[in-house]
Amino acid sequence: MQKAALVDNDDIVVSVTDPGGGRLHIASGPHEEMVDGGDVVAVSADRDYRGALPEPARWHVVRVSRAAMDPLLDRNASLTLTRIPHAVPAVALLRHYVDGLVRDGGLDVAGVEAVVADHLRDLAALVVGASRDGRQMALAGGVMGGRLEAAKRLVAENLLSPSLSDAAIAKAMRISPSYVRKMFVADGGFCAYVTRQRLAHAYHLLTNPTHGQLKIIDIAYTCGFSSLSTFNRQFKIHYGAAPSDIRPFAEARPGGASRRSTAADGGSGWEERRAAPAEAAAGGQRWATR
Repeated sequence: MQKAALVDNDDIVVSVTDPGGGRLHIASGPHEEMVDGGDVVAVSADRDYRGALPEPARWHVVRVSRAAMDPLLDRNASLTLTRIPHAVPAVALLRHYVDGLVRDGGLDVAGVEAVVADHLRDLAALVVGASRDGRQMALAGGVMGGRLEAAKRLVAENLLSPSLSDAAIAKAMRISPSYVRKMFVADGGFCAYVTRQRLAHAYHLLTNPTHGQLKIIDIAYTCGFSSLSTFNRQFKIHYGAAPSDIRPFAEARPGGASRRSTAADGGSGWEERRAAPAEAAAGGQRWATR
């Protein structure tokens, strides 16, 4: 087993394991846990720990200052060495949120870092054991952020489905359609977000030589638009050019190489993020919140 001290303070360290990864054996003093893929393990950073990876494993580490976390925690919450099973709903929310940070490569928008830090703190508190008041605070912040990431993942998985709607997402997540619409307000609304993602996919098809045989009308219907005229109108509003103008421009480049527009994500705040501060950590990514 590898033995180490996490850091030289009493931060709370929450490790989010990958659902597809192997099992992690971790111990601190007399306490031992076997952590399955998808589980979360929480421990105070001022303790020595021993860890072993019997199988290939991958995880992400969220470190939260105790001063920021304590006001949200139940006084009986254990931080000696605690495994939280992946079946706990708050674990899924935290994992979706962290996965979103990893997927998007972080945050470039000034001031967003503090919001993300608050969301991570809220979700970590729910996972470890929030008090009644702490839970209410987390529900107003980090929980919505975690649900938004889960909703965007569902949108990406079903982007080309004609049945994609706020009601369909709500049913899959067991929340109300009005709550889904509320989550996407900062993105201009649910429909606007979906349209931008579909336009980005259409742009990719138009500018990628591999799909040069596709007709524009086929691309429009494939990307979920109800008519060619609607697609042309939305595309021109978004990219400042008609689809028929984009394809010749792509083909005229040397070698026919395509380039994804920097506007492909439509200016969505959640598509521009970079986690900060972020630093390499054994087995995955580490975020520190203060």
